Amino acid sequence: MIYFIRHGESIGNVEGVIQGSLDLGLTEKGMEQAGYLSKTLKDKSITKIITSPLIRATQTSEIINNEVKTQIIFDERLKEYCYGDAEGKPWEIATTKYGIQLGAWGLGDINNEEGPNLFAERIDSFLVDIQKQYIDQNVICVTHGAVVSRIACSIMGLDITTRPHIRVSNTSVMLIDNQSNNFNNSLIILKINDCSHLDAAN
Repeated sequence: MIYFIRHGESIGNVEGVIQGSLDLGLTEKGMEQAGYLSKTLKDKSITKIITSPLIRATQTSEIINNEVKTQIIFDERLKEYCYGDAEGKPWEIATTKYGIQLGAWGLGDINNEEGPNLFAERIDSFLVDIQKQYIDQNVICVTHGAVVSRIACSIMGLDITTRPHIRVSNTSVMLIDNQSNNFNNSLIILKINDCSHLDAAN
């Protein structure tokens, strides 16, 4: 199984700014969320944790690894989508300034934005590699909201400009079946936005 996990609540999430490639850390709540998640993963026979190098993801990975106790690997391809000149701006202000609705972000209309083609290329490259290297293994991938959405799109065969209405909450899990006996060794989505580990916090 592959556990694609969005990082815990970050400073940027609380401040309501577009983070993208900005390197902002977790809040205290975000650390607590990762702690709850770690308890549910410690008995899953995890062989590796692969993480985005951005600090909000690495902090989440380290907290998870307090229970999982395995090797952490950094992979640039798991970094969040780069929103270019919009990064660091509040969502409301940026939406007004650039005239783009929230559902249309990531289409390459902002100066210095990564763009859907480059984004899809790096995400698809990561999926190909992880499918080859970790087939039939249990691996955790700690990443970001737009990355999780793009991975879901790729597995479902959706166009690179498609922005599906998939909620990706902080520390949510998208569970992917990567068993070798799947049809054509395909990846199968079993769960999306699983936040059941947070029930303990409520």
